[in-house]
Amino acid sequence: MEAQLATFEAKKRKNNPDLEKYIKIGSRYFYIENMNKMSWFAAHRVCREIGGKLATIKDEEELEQIDRLLDFRTGYWLGLNDLVFEGLFQSWPPKALAWIEDHFTNFPNGASDYGHKTDCVVLSGMWNKSETRVNVFEKRLQNMEAKLAAFEASKRKPKPDLKKFIKIGSRYFHIEEMHKLNWYAAFKACREIGGRLAIIQNEEELNKINDRVEWLTNYWLGINSLIEAGRYKTWPYGEKQRPFIKWLRGTFRDHDYGRKCLVLLESKMLDRECDEYRPFICEAVIKE
Repeated sequence: MEAQLATFEAKKRKNNPDLEKYIKIGSRYFYIENMNKMSWFAAHRVCREIGGKLATIKDEEELEQIDRLLDFRTGYWLGLNDLVFEGLFQSWPPKALAWIEDHFTNFPNGASDYGHKTDCVVLSGMWNKSETRVNVFEKRLQNMEAKLAAFEASKRKPKPDLKKFIKIGSRYFHIEEMHKLNWYAAFKACREIGGRLAIIQNEEELNKINDRVEWLTNYWLGINSLIEAGRYKTWPYGEKQRPFIKWLRGTFRDHDYGRKCLVLLESKMLDRECDEYRPFICEAVIKE
């Protein structure tokens, strides 16, 4: 079972961390959670709630100092993953130009690529290694009640360039046909143009959008069950109300423990593996 290891760089944080919850290791402050086990996505949220972020370790010296305080039998979530691009480990949420970042890792030979889709990184005993998100979730977290993860995305998003959007009903959408991405990369692409993956509000809006998309094509939307299998929410946007979903007949299986992301197909919705490459729909985030 994995627990999360949280850290922050105080000068970059917008929310002030409660330092009473942290311990100083070297020149930085860390929070080591041993009691509560959760998914990587839920750990991401918990760290933000205490004014931090999942840790990215800066060098070998810091790794050794942290390692002395850990239970060697336990794996601790870190902030790196290759959710957006397989084999390229970066922090979440992804940033523009993130591919030029140089993050410290200390993988055993071959451990950074098991060939199992996308990975999130854990610190385990003496080594920093990646484990597949699918295996960790399905084997260890099926029965866990994880809370909805959210972050204050509006504070970090650029204003939408409405030239890249079209008005459908009362809102603005960008329908990406040319570039097919996995769900995580589509999430990033929408953020970079001042939007987010679309969350359709009602059947009227659904029908209007459907009139604009290609026939027999699956488009990523902003709804998923990444936090808890079988429960579809708007992670990481944080809306409290249940999202509008119009399932394609026979496709929803509440007993399916896989963690999936929703697509739009012919005015209906169905779930797909989030690692698949598909076109996507963004909505503009406009604050009054």
